Amino acid sequence: MDRRDNAFTGRAGAVYLAPNGLAPYVSFNTAFQPPLTTVTAVDANGNPYEPETAKQAEVGVRYAPANAGYTLSAAVFDLRKRNVRTPSTINPRFDVQTGEVRSRGLELQGSGDVGGGFSVIGAYTYLNAKVTRSNNPLEVGERPGATPEHVASLWGKYQRGPLQLALGARHISATPGELRVAAGPLPMNDSYTLFDAMAAYDIGAWRLSFNVSNLADKRYKTQCNTFRGGAQFCALGFGREVRVAAAYRF
Repeated sequence: MDRRDNAFTGRAGAVYLAPNGLAPYVSFNTAFQPPLTTVTAVDANGNPYEPETAKQAEVGVRYAPANAGYTLSAAVFDLRKRNVRTPSTINPRFDVQTGEVRSRGLELQGSGDVGGGFSVIGAYTYLNAKVTRSNNPLEVGERPGATPEHVASLWGKYQRGPLQLALGARHISATPGELRVAAGPLPMNDSYTLFDAMAAYDIGAWRLSFNVSNLADKRYKTQCNTFRGGAQFCALGFGREVRVAAAYRF
């Protein structure tokens, strides 16, 4: 079975750049997401599921004084996602696309040089997400599956000549499983904090790099879910990963 998804999306915004480096802005955009499943997934009538659609409004401000060496930004947003799949009330073995999810949140970010070859970048997101429409009454008003409330990251880098060394941390708060059922507790994905590291060295047009994700090889549960029959399962998150690379610029 072959399928093609297409849609018109748009983006509009306005920004004012003040002489002191302050730049408030507003934006609005639309988006669509093809079904995250195989092309053969169909509803009870044999029709392929349609893409999800979304609209987002955002208001923010960016502060980047000239020659200051740092940038700060903050934004609030409201995102509405429609065409979300939810179990059919007629044939629960299939889904219908009458669900809706609302996400509101705050994003903070800062980056800059702190002297002595050191630089840092940090970010934090607070996400208030709720299922606003679903055929599963246990979901309505609750946080969607696998959607964290808090996400934070911090990355520091030291550079001296051709040598670069970096260390970072990223945190994800606990998230609910994908499917709520009346019987039994809701499965939860673990909250976790992971550390990453990087070393790189430039030799002429060559760049040699060494990257480690999940430096401490932390074990945590993710992709927790409940089958419609009531059985629960989880998967382990990615363990330590080491990547060595050589790149040539030309």
